[in-house]
Formats: sequence, C-alpha cells, structure tokens
Amino acid sequence: VTAVEDTAGEGVQTGAPVTVRAHMFTGSLGPADLRVEIVHGAANPDGELADAEESRMHLEQQTEDGTCVFSGTFAPIHGGSVGYAIRILPSHPDLRSPFETGLARWG
Repeated sequence: VTAVEDTAGEGVQTGAPVTVRAHMFTGSLGPADLRVEIVHGAANPDGELADAEESRMHLEQQTEDGTCVFSGTFAPIHGGSVGYAIRILPSHPDLRSPFETGLARWG
C-alpha cells in the first residue's frame, strides 16, 4: 500500500459514511487475484480495533505500471474513537478461505 485517503476529515459521526481509497502496487498480480477490505471498528487507546467489521473494497482504477486504486465505504456504528486498516488477502475460486495461505497484508 503506497497511499491511503479517506473522507473522514477531523471527525466521524456515527452512521455517517466514510469513503476510503487505497493505492497499491500489485506487481505481477492482477486485481482479481486480491481481496481488499477495510477492517473498521471502535479504536482503543492503543489504536487496536475492537469489534472489527470488514467492508469490501472494489477496483476503481488501474494504471499501466501496475498501480491499482481500490475504494470502499463504511459507516461507523459506534461512537467515540473509530479506526480502520486496509487488509489485502489472496482471492482465488479454489481457496476455501483467504486466510489459509497466511499471505494477508495490512496497510
């Protein structure tokens, strides 16, 4: 992940949608080989997410050099501190679970 942008600004209101864009270089992998998610939830004082939920991100743009921009939206359901992270998992129809490969990456 080379850059992350969001529409949160200075604060987020409960139920108000937040759009997130993640820029990443995928190398020899195509966008269909990846499952990109926003993992979001209440943030504790250490910045760890509690009661995290996932929202799928979708390919918005792909450049000739292999850089992809994925975007997605989530709406916080809790008040207080809210946080999110970008999770990148392998995607293939033959995988029973995207976690079985141990190839998850965070951004």
